[in-house]
Formats: sequence, C-alpha cells, structure tokens
Amino acid sequence: MIIFGTRSKLIASDVTDTICHHCQSRDTAWLYLYRHYFHIFWIPAFPLWKSAFSECTHCKMARRVKEFDDELLRAYKQIKETAKTPWWMYFWLLLVVVLILSVAAIGIIKGS
Repeated sequence: MIIFGTRSKLIASDVTDTICHHCQSRDTAWLYLYRHYFHIFWIPAFPLWKSAFSECTHCKMARRVKEFDDELLRAYKQIKETAKTPWWMYFWLLLVVVLILSVAAIGIIKGS
C-alpha cells in the first residue's frame, strides 16, 4: 500500500498597507502564501503550485486571490516573486538522483 497525496506549507506572510473592505480597518490585512507539494509516505517529493489568501486580523474576513483588489494583487505578486521554495520539498527527487548516481558509480567501479 502506497500512501501519497498533496499537502501545503506556509512559505511567506506579510502585513499589507491596504484597507479592509469589510470593516474599513487599515493595516490589518495579512497576506499568506502557501506552496503545495506532492508527497509519498508524507515525505515531500516535489512542489506543485503556489496559492494565497488574505485575512483581516480585525474582522477575520478572508479573501482568495480572485477577490483581491488592485493593492492586494500588487502585494501578492511581489511576495510571490520573492518567496522561495524550500529545498526539502524536492527530497524524493534528490533521493532518486543520488541513488541513480550511486548505482552508476558502482557500475563504473565494478566495470574497471
């Protein structure tokens, strides 16, 4: 039985200087950026996509990217460009590469 699927991890968050359209509070909107990844046995294999949402800390109103206004969209694009994918999200790929290189090295050594 192989257990696999997708999960997400928060990779960036930042407070924006926008006005909440629900409660009219200023500087209370936080922008959260998540990186989704594929996992095998709960060990990350490779990253898939990024997603984001905004939450007002005053009224707890949450908005998806489709609902962002121009100011939030600008902040989202900026944080999306600067946020890096953690190296550990490539763990299974790195493991496979190391195993292939090890097998190749052993084959070369035994062939000599």
